[in-house]
Amino acid sequence: MATCDPRIIKKGNEIIDKWFKEEGAIAKNLGQDAGKFFRQFYETTLNMGFDRGETPTLAQMRHLDKRVDKLEKGFQKKIGKMAEMFYLPEEVLKNNYQALKTYKYFQNQHNYYQGKKDEYQHTLNTIVHMIGEKSRAMGLDKKGNFRNTKKAHKELQKLYNEYQRHITEEGWGSAEEYWNNNLRDLAKDSQFEVFTLVDDALRDPSLLTKNPGKYGTFKDIVTEWQKISPKLYADLKNGLSYYVSALKEANLVTNGKYKRMQDSIQKIHDSLDKKRHYFPTEALNIIPTMRIVQESIYDRAQSRTTDYDKLSEYVSNIADLTVDQLKLSKHSKEKKSGDGLRRNKDVISMMDNYIRNVTMFNFSGITTDSLLKGVRRIGDLQGREQEEQARFYSKYLFDTHASLLGLNINSSFGRSMARAVTSWEFMSKLGFNLRSAARNATQSLQNIVYFGVSGMSEALQYMHGEIGTRGLAEAKKHGVYFASARELANTLNLFPEVAKSTVNGKEVLTYKYDTAAQKFNDGLESFAKKAGAPMRFVENKVNRNLTFLIAYSLRHRQISNNKGIMLKQIEKSIKQGKFKREKGETESEAALRLLDDNISRASSNFAANMTRELHYEYSPFGKPQIMRGGLASVLTQFMTYGVNFWNYQYKIASQGKDAVLAGDWRSEQAWRMYRLGTLYAFINGLLSPLTNTDIGNLIQHDTYERVKNFTDFMSEDPDIKKRAFFGKGPLVGTVGGPFISDVITMGNVFGFYDLMSNKEMDERSMLGYLAGYQDYADKRDSDKLYDFVRTLNTQIARTSFVTLPRAWDGAGLMTLGGIESGLYKSKLMQERKMEYYYPIAEQFGVREPKYATVGKKKKKIPKKKDLLLQSLKQMQVASQ
Repeated sequence: MATCDPRIIKKGNEIIDKWFKEEGAIAKNLGQDAGKFFRQFYETTLNMGFDRGETPTLAQMRHLDKRVDKLEKGFQKKIGKMAEMFYLPEEVLKNNYQALKTYKYFQNQHNYYQGKKDEYQHTLNTIVHMIGEKSRAMGLDKKGNFRNTKKAHKELQKLYNEYQRHITEEGWGSAEEYWNNNLRDLAKDSQFEVFTLVDDALRDPSLLTKNPGKYGTFKDIVTEWQKISPKLYADLKNGLSYYVSALKEANLVTNGKYKRMQDSIQKIHDSLDKKRHYFPTEALNIIPTMRIVQESIYDRAQSRTTDYDKLSEYVSNIADLTVDQLKLSKHSKEKKSGDGLRRNKDVISMMDNYIRNVTMFNFSGITTDSLLKGVRRIGDLQGREQEEQARFYSKYLFDTHASLLGLNINSSFGRSMARAVTSWEFMSKLGFNLRSAARNATQSLQNIVYFGVSGMSEALQYMHGEIGTRGLAEAKKHGVYFASARELANTLNLFPEVAKSTVNGKEVLTYKYDTAAQKFNDGLESFAKKAGAPMRFVENKVNRNLTFLIAYSLRHRQISNNKGIMLKQIEKSIKQGKFKREKGETESEAALRLLDDNISRASSNFAANMTRELHYEYSPFGKPQIMRGGLASVLTQFMTYGVNFWNYQYKIASQGKDAVLAGDWRSEQAWRMYRLGTLYAFINGLLSPLTNTDIGNLIQHDTYERVKNFTDFMSEDPDIKKRAFFGKGPLVGTVGGPFISDVITMGNVFGFYDLMSNKEMDERSMLGYLAGYQDYADKRDSDKLYDFVRTLNTQIARTSFVTLPRAWDGAGLMTLGGIESGLYKSKLMQERKMEYYYPIAEQFGVREPKYATVGKKKKKIPKKKDLLLQSLKQMQVASQ
């Protein structure tokens, strides 16, 4: 950081003194990691390397000094209850780097979890498709009792779920009888024959060559499965290792209450041998019990009591049974019912369950270990004030982690309701909705704000060819895409419900299979996922895809052009022991490969963070604390975007202001602030009036829209007031959520409001205004039908009652497109054009718009004959 300007040296020394001052707030909060965090803070603020020969300007050093002062004040500031409840987690945790580091780790692991699930699910979908092709090739579809692969799979799944229910509820005797009557001779039933043959081939691939006539056709299925089976085994082993580590951490703060559980998990870990061809499904027996272990860790943070002896007994019992089952030498060997195992021939369900449970188990183990280690590090902070903050941040992290795993909603009914309502409202409001998809696509304009037009242009040129291909592969790895509505997130279903069962005389915990609530929610979520195809396409292929590739390309280009960064990457890899030559590689080739991998890894991490920054985190753990509970998640549905958008703007404005006040006018933070203001000023202040259209209906500014709703609600114009909050009033329109709004609408449609009010309640009362109740007594039946259909699905209602009738009446394609996208002609924008832009245009000889001259036409002067007749009529009336 050497420079000839002594002012820069002086400012740098002042900053270092503030940061590392022994009794200072920063050093107290960061402890021994103060140096590491200073480097990170420096590079993030100034967007340049700390020790790579780059020299900051005096303005940049003043900017850095101002940010250090702000950070120091933040460390001394206590988090208020309002901030705790209503701020995003990153804002709550930003003043404690250890807590923020743990939360960032949660985010990254959640992305990797999603990425792994997507990768494995893609392989499973391919296998399912192959099984269908094999059944047709074998002529099974021509046999009388064969339906199709999908129906056969569902039938087989029901049989095994029922078998599991017998084990759980009625004991092994009943289960054995059910097995003999329904599952013993599956291979003799043609609709299940293909499943049995695939199961045999997967368990013993040597059958492909030993009996090619019978099993050779399944070679591609075996090959496809072997692409991911080693990765899944590694995930399962890692999950066990991380849980052992997590329980070891839990022992430190509970005086050894988790010791027996730790030993039991360790025993499973040590007994788990790598299975070359199939998968060790027996190890999944432990997972239902781990849900209760997770809950106990969360309960301890909430000061709830836990029966550790009983919990240890559950873990010990299932560990003993699992270890016994893992001792099988042949995968195809079946145990008798008394030993507790029957092979499930439904390979589709087995693979699906194995993938889902292993990825979940690994994810929960890694994050739980990270949570407990992070809490311990936070607890190491010294001093009374730091200890008080440590308690707050530890509790907040425990609550965030519980939301991450879906354990923050205590009752099974609450979890089911939250899932059902979220799925329904997503399907109702966003399902098949072309306007919402189009509005969502405009979120990509934030790329201009964040990277600038020149930055985007450079990235688009750089990403052509191999870089773009690698960027797409890295995006999948980081799980930046999502398969369903982001608000669904499926973390509420991470751990299914559990039940007690007795196996071989030992009480263990198992999953509840095929409950009515589970089937209903799975079906509803599946339909919501299909209905959300337009929104999902835009979010994945337009928004997240584009942002990730731009950020990846820019970072890759920056690192590749900086020799200092590249040398540091190689030194770091050598120090960590990662520098290894592959067979046939020279030392220079190995160094280049390692460097290339490191550059790609650093670029993809940056791109994943940027994608989250611009397109937000919608999972439950990423929401403000007040929005995480069961009832709260229903009442605050679809508010996540608004909260994130406000926070996004606030950060850009705050950081830009600090840079400008420090004199760093040309910093990246300042330019983002300029571009943010310019973008919306151009859209709403220039483009909308010139086109006579409120383009804000398509390119939304959520913060402005919410403020405008409140100002419109206070308007004296009844028409404007009625439009505020979509006619639902500020209470329902702001925090009631779409579900409550729909309940009120349906109540109004069917006259419940009039019935309850007995026609006596004044609709102008404060309660009526706040809740948004409307009197439907004078509404036509067609209006009520429209409201009913709109509650079921917004797009269907708009198409049926607005777009199609207008098309029938002769509206053109552009008009219909404007209706669907919400780009209507706006009287307000016409008035703005006349007020602000016509006076300027008039100076250049531009004529006045026709719509402004309509009211200025001269009145027709009546003829003399008409005036005479009018006078005679007036006289006649007067004489009468």
